[in-house]
Amino acid sequence: MYFDVDNERVVRAFVECIAEHGAIEMSVDHVARRLGSSRAGLYRQFGSWPQMVMFGYEAMLEWVDGQFPDRESDRRVDLESWWARMTALFSSPLGRGILAMRALAALHCGTHALEEFELVRLRAFRHWCRSSPAAIHACWALIRIAGNPKLTEEERTQLREIAWVMLGGGADTTDSIEATALAGLM
Repeated sequence: MYFDVDNERVVRAFVECIAEHGAIEMSVDHVARRLGSSRAGLYRQFGSWPQMVMFGYEAMLEWVDGQFPDRESDRRVDLESWWARMTALFSSPLGRGILAMRALAALHCGTHALEEFELVRLRAFRHWCRSSPAAIHACWALIRIAGNPKLTEEERTQLREIAWVMLGGGADTTDSIEATALAGLM
């Protein structure tokens, strides 16, 4: 029996299955049961398990990218607002599901290919950053790390300041902020 399952439902099923079974234990069978579909139906719709994983992760990236301000105002305010939303997201069960899905995607396509995939999909973030791909990759990594619920608020602030300096925001700030950011790297 083949169901052409709505894409949003598939993404939700992925996240729910990751939360319930963990990224490593989750399988196409879990997702199919959650959707009321069959394993064969999902394979017909997506082709393979790695394609399903990449589809789910791509949809989550687009959603995350949609959280970034679409029109620029004060760059510092934009970054702080987005940073607060993303650290809250990545420290939540949904965010942990996204990060677990990212780890699963890296297993299937490799870390380097995944980072390039992310750079392409995070259009609003990339446009806002107006920075080198290396700086954008690094800031994306910093925000994922900042979502770790074990970090203190001070540690999250240090990571945000490192990102701010990397994106060129440190040019008009005091030397003490840059020193704080650099100290966080050591």
